[in-house]
Amino acid sequence: RPMARSVPEMGPESFEEVYDGEAVAGAPLIVAGPGTGFGVSTLVPSPKGWTVLAGEGGHIAYAPRTALERELAAVLARDHGYVSNELVASGSGLDEVHAALSEIRGVPCAKMTAAEMQAKADAGDGFFAELAQVRALAVMGAVGDLALANGALGGVVLAGGVSERLAAYFRLPAMRERFVARGPMSDYLARCPVRLLRNPEAPLIGAAAHYAQVHGV
Repeated sequence: RPMARSVPEMGPESFEEVYDGEAVAGAPLIVAGPGTGFGVSTLVPSPKGWTVLAGEGGHIAYAPRTALERELAAVLARDHGYVSNELVASGSGLDEVHAALSEIRGVPCAKMTAAEMQAKADAGDGFFAELAQVRALAVMGAVGDLALANGALGGVVLAGGVSERLAAYFRLPAMRERFVARGPMSDYLARCPVRLLRNPEAPLIGAAAHYAQVHGV
């Protein structure tokens, strides 16, 4: 919640643009923080300030769209039952997704840290690049669904360690397509901006802003 409340208090220097767009004045924003888990809040403006609606959006069911993603979801469902966006995209599910993709691709699944997997992806390893892309697509699919459901044309802000590590993948054309493409409602998100929060002091800023708003300081 403090992370989300910080967003209106910070200038453009605290953000990195992922997709350019035109925020609709007075519309809600989605603030999503895929890290160890997958926190989601809706930030709603009002004449009295900002209201943060915290929920469990990260636990919405994962929505695979490609043949690979459907196979991945089937393996995860076999082993874990319910398959959420948090399981696929967050740090807490990384080992499980790594194991499932290894099974699908028929490669050994050696125990590795997130940093080691990221280093291999960055070095051009095709398997680990695919793993990163599957997770990035899960993030963009999730925040697109959340923005659509909440009318969040004020924009989407991504935060958290997973978002920072996947930042380069978010700029791939397939990621924007995953965010926008919603059948007959695809135009709805076409101009919705997406930004990456880069300010490590954001939770403190948000907590201070919330206190000042509640207590009229």
